[in-house]
Amino acid sequence: MWCFYRYIRLGDKECEFNSSFRLLLHTKQANPHFPPELQAQTTLINFTVTRTGLEEQLLGQVVTHERPELEMMK
Repeated sequence: MWCFYRYIRLGDKECEFNSSFRLLLHTKQANPHFPPELQAQTTLINFTVTRTGLEEQLLGQVVTHERPELEMMK
């Protein structure tokens, strides 16, 4: 019976690959720049909230609380 293991290299160390492993990186930089090679191999998510977006979210919460029938019409 054959048993195959997958490995990944982190720096100069080889580690056994686990398919449930996830790596999340976070930055406080408003507009970070990453090399194209990194962008091609990752998924970048921008969670920046604009002032207008925040106002819309807060207004939606107030309307839901004060007048739920109006929010359901939306």
